[in-house]
Amino acid sequence: MAIPDSVADAILVKCARHCCICRRFAPLHLQVHHIVLKSDGGSDDPDNLIAVCLTCHNDVHTQTFFTRRFTPRELKGHRDDVYARVAEGKLPNEVPGAVAKAAAAVERMGQVEMEKISLTPAQVKILVTAGNAKGHKQGHVEITLFSIEMGDTKLTFNGRESAAYREAFEGLSRLRLFDGTFDKRVFYLNESGYRVVDQLLSMGAQSGMV
Repeated sequence: MAIPDSVADAILVKCARHCCICRRFAPLHLQVHHIVLKSDGGSDDPDNLIAVCLTCHNDVHTQTFFTRRFTPRELKGHRDDVYARVAEGKLPNEVPGAVAKAAAAVERMGQVEMEKISLTPAQVKILVTAGNAKGHKQGHVEITLFSIEMGDTKLTFNGRESAAYREAFEGLSRLRLFDGTFDKRVFYLNESGYRVVDQLLSMGAQSGMV
């Protein structure tokens, strides 16, 4: 069952739509996360909720072997610090200059330009659809001769369309936004990839856009 809208709204107001881990202003791509998962007995009580961006949400769920994972106590500490900073006016509600510049580029050129990266519409679609998927499919991309699977969305097409998407994905791979091998044709967004997805979503990009 989804978190009640009134509860989620209150969380987003208290953090002023800042990620409670990286502290970035992320107006359109925050997710309200259960600190203790409902499957582990957690509730929708505000004390068990935290607003995080896609990149940090992915990190929270990542299994680690040689580093320390986020604990419930740490997550609550980060959240409460952000709440306090917002209340004191120390976290301004403004889009960073690079992102604002990128948003203007989208309107003018139909492409995304941010931090010296230019993306075609097909590349934006691949990134956002994969990065905005739910569950274990989030960040997943699989390429075959006549299909591309982005998160939980699979497209099939003819040879010419396939070549266009393969070329688009190869361009993303050269930017080192995915980890994986071309032999297995299965790839996953890495940290750099998720950060680009975060910026795209903050500018209003949506899954399935072309």
